[in-house]
Amino acid sequence: MQRDSFTIAVAGIDRKHTRANLKIQDGCDFFCTFCEIPYARGRARSRVFDDILREAGELAAAGHREVVLTGVNIGTYRFGDKQLLDVVDALEKIEDVQRIRISSVEGTTVSPDLFARMGEGGKLCRHLHISIQSANDDILAAMNRKYTVAEYRALLQQAYETVDGICLGADVIVGFPGETEEHFMETFRNLREMPFAYFHVFSYSERGHARSRKLDGKVAPAEIERRSQKLRDLSARKRRLFFERNIGKTHHVLFEQKKNGFWTGLTDSYIRVQVDSDFNLKNEFVPVVLEDIKGQTMIGRLA
Repeated sequence: MQRDSFTIAVAGIDRKHTRANLKIQDGCDFFCTFCEIPYARGRARSRVFDDILREAGELAAAGHREVVLTGVNIGTYRFGDKQLLDVVDALEKIEDVQRIRISSVEGTTVSPDLFARMGEGGKLCRHLHISIQSANDDILAAMNRKYTVAEYRALLQQAYETVDGICLGADVIVGFPGETEEHFMETFRNLREMPFAYFHVFSYSERGHARSRKLDGKVAPAEIERRSQKLRDLSARKRRLFFERNIGKTHHVLFEQKKNGFWTGLTDSYIRVQVDSDFNLKNEFVPVVLEDIKGQTMIGRLA
């Protein structure tokens, strides 16, 4: 595929959803050994800057009040002298875009300036999903990741200390070839100690073009499942602790739909909230006091 910048002719308007995805980048140059995206989607390329703003304006005019910046590796966005923060700054100026959310990013592409901007209380959501994949240096090296555990931990801690109330998440792969019990337990301990609100756990599986399929030390499926469940349980505890820190606080919730008798929506810090209300709250920003926890949701009342 060509590395030229691209445009997208049609806006991704979806009348059924309040949030809209806004693609700004595609492809990847990182070649992690478990991944076949560079072969399937091509090398990294960025969307024409003005084309991003054109679609964002159309999405806002159609009623979408939150845009989610998406791509394969959005932190590598480059168009002329424009980078990811320039996209955020330009979207901030579109009046009817009231929230800007960043989807998954690679830690090596994140500038500390992003944390500072996020902490200023503008439209940029206090939520970052910074994939870690493993928290053991031997496995990170085998995955061809571009950082050490110490470097990742320092980045995460900086975000946590800079942005009050930030929600931090990550992807983790369990059972990568060569992952011993010692490697896994180090990952478990490191994830437990880092200021995550949650993480998504993926059981390793081979991909046709991924280089990891040629590695020795395959982990048995039953062992992968055992380890995965241990991390899923840890993530659930992390999420509950994050929720507990938010009890009694007031958040602005963008409500999406009424389901099972309750209106549900998201805070900027990625907390799913439900409230009991006779008002039509669809696509409205409403202040809500968070009062209780129900599984992966918080219960609130209109402030």
